[in-house]
Amino acid sequence: MKGIYDYDYENNILLFKRKNGSYDHSRDYDGFIIDLDIDKSIRGIQLFDASKMLRISKTALKNIIQFEFFIETKENLLSVQLRFKTEERNKFALHYYQDFIRESEQELVTGKIIRST
Repeated sequence: MKGIYDYDYENNILLFKRKNGSYDHSRDYDGFIIDLDIDKSIRGIQLFDASKMLRISKTALKNIIQFEFFIETKENLLSVQLRFKTEERNKFALHYYQDFIRESEQELVTGKIIRST
C-alpha cells in the first residue's frame, strides 16, 4: 500500500501514513503513536522526539527519500519494523532500520505501507 511521510522539524515529529483511508483514533505507546481506521487497520505511525528515538539527525529525517514499515500483531504484542533511506548534504543515501515492540491490549490488523521516490 502506498503512503506518504511528513517531518515536523521544529517539533521533531515524524509521521508515516497511508494515502487513503479515514482516521478513527490513535493509541500511544510511549511516544510512538499508532493511528487507526474504523476497521482497526493501521493508518499511520507518528514518532514524537523522533531524532532522539531513532538516534539520527533532524536533517536526515527532513530528507527521507524512501520508506516502508511493516506492522504485525500477535496475541498482546505489537511489532513495527521501520526502514527508510535519507540523504544528507546531497550525499549517497543512508539506510536506517528500527524495530519497535510494544505490548498491546488489543489485536490490530497487520499491514505494510511503502513509499518510493
